[in-house]
Amino acid sequence: MKNILFDMDWTLYSFENWQYKWSKLESEVQFNATKILKSLEWDNFLQKFEEIKSRYWEEFSLAFEELYKIKKEDYFNKVWDIYPDKFILNNKNVLEVFTYLKWLWYDIYLVSESPLIWINRVLFFLKIKSLLSWIYSWQWNERKSNWLLYEKVKSNIWSNHYMVWDQITSDIIMSKKSWFKPIYISDKQELTDEAEYNITLLTDLCDIVK
Repeated sequence: MKNILFDMDWTLYSFENWQYKWSKLESEVQFNATKILKSLEWDNFLQKFEEIKSRYWEEFSLAFEELYKIKKEDYFNKVWDIYPDKFILNNKNVLEVFTYLKWLWYDIYLVSESPLIWINRVLFFLKIKSLLSWIYSWQWNERKSNWLLYEKVKSNIWSNHYMVWDQITSDIIMSKKSWFKPIYISDKQELTDEAEYNITLLTDLCDIVK
């Protein structure tokens, strides 16, 4: 059995205007966070929300855990329990490509820093949940930027497998340091020497993996 790993955000789909920042999804997430905060800080919850954004650089899960003892998983399950159909642009080639990979006897893994509840919502929306072998998500302190998420993956399925990413620094370079074979996807036709392959469409994978 062969393995291939995928990022999720911007690799399998995009947001409107191609960014999460200032997107409708970010507004929905922050609105849900303020609802929790309102139940805790009734008189000044909006002021407290702005303080958290400034102090924690919008790491809201960390803020709620430190300030109110709300576990990250509980926070994510309340704030990110969102259906994605109104917020993301569906890449219609995802199901086609994943089905082809399964036909080639690939095990497909997802490696994402998104909360698990949002990941599952997206996978059902894209109709690819049943095609995945495993999901690696950031629920604790395992991030791409600190290398721990890659180390977690390596400890389970080893390395030297293809990884498909859309970010050069946190994805391509970091995964290469962990001895994976990164594939850089960019619809803007950007190229990087750090990747094993550069592609512009997910369907371009079909010529690489066969």
